[in-house]
Amino acid sequence: KDTIHCFPTTDERSLQYVFNVVELSDHRILALVDQGAYEFQGDVWKKVDFPPPYAGLNCRQVIESEEGLYFNFEKYIALQQKDGSFKTLTPDLGPVFYINIQKSGKNIYANRSNGLLKLENGKVVELFEEQLSRTSNYNFILDQQNRFWVATEKFGILVSEPGHEDVLAHSIALPFNLSTYLFEDRDHTIWAANYEGLVKINDVVYQRYDQSAGPEFENIRCLAADPAGNLYIASTGNGVFTWKKNIANPEKLDFRNIPGFEEDVVDGMCFDDEGALWLITRDSKLIRYANGAAKDLTHLFPPAAEYYQAILFDSVRKQIILAADKMYVGDEHGFFPLDLKIEKEGIVDPMYIVLLRDRSLLVNTLTK
Repeated sequence: KDTIHCFPTTDERSLQYVFNVVELSDHRILALVDQGAYEFQGDVWKKVDFPPPYAGLNCRQVIESEEGLYFNFEKYIALQQKDGSFKTLTPDLGPVFYINIQKSGKNIYANRSNGLLKLENGKVVELFEEQLSRTSNYNFILDQQNRFWVATEKFGILVSEPGHEDVLAHSIALPFNLSTYLFEDRDHTIWAANYEGLVKINDVVYQRYDQSAGPEFENIRCLAADPAGNLYIASTGNGVFTWKKNIANPEKLDFRNIPGFEEDVVDGMCFDDEGALWLITRDSKLIRYANGAAKDLTHLFPPAAEYYQAILFDSVRKQIILAADKMYVGDEHGFFPLDLKIEKEGIVDPMYIVLLRDRSLLVNTLTK
């Protein structure tokens, strides 16, 4: 019970690699090794005599199917048919070898160091060629939802949409990108064996909206949410829309009294404590939208403030904070500059502002 038994090989060769040990449906046990394979018979591992050109090649994988056994011989992928004969399915790629093969339906998929191939009706088709030719990859799987997961060295793990073989639409960046093994368990969780550790990926259900779903989803430049959690969408060329909860489609807000607004770019949006929406635009406009009406407040600023970078609302001080040529605070009645200094020098050209939980203001400037 607790004894380890060692069984010799018939050719007494010293093995360098054992890639896998597989039990077939007929209970045969194969050890896949460098320079071939061995079948366990009684108390000995018998060398499998593969015919040329497979003899002496590394045997990395075997996949059992109705047609027979698919072997990954690194340089070739071959099918051992039911009558015992072999059929080569791929051309000789020389030093470039197949890392992993997987069968789905009538197709065989195989990855190389810089590509993923589909073997279909005797033809070899390159998949995701533009993306994978620019990086090395070490493994892939085709999951139960018919999505490809490819572990790359440059881009992390790339994932396709279900059934898509033209583009790997999603990426999962990792601190150390090269994952050597991918596995899907019975709960559809994806596991990645990575040089930095083990990565567990739970599936995410999401819905994508593009311009085919409506003009509000085209050229989106800014998003905001009101205190009730309703989404506001700024679409250049189409206007601003509100997508209220439990409402099927977004509703367009009325900015017709603001000349050129729909063609302008909204660079920032926020809400004040009265529920009014504040917007800054690329055309140097400051707008407040409340009770279904838009009001242009650009006149509250001096001519020097000819552009706006960021806007937010301080709920404690009840003030709008605005980043322009310098920092400003105020409300719909007026704004005044903030005298902020860094090492006795005034802050110039603030680009981005964040109000932290302790009410301190984080400012990113062009100079510091």
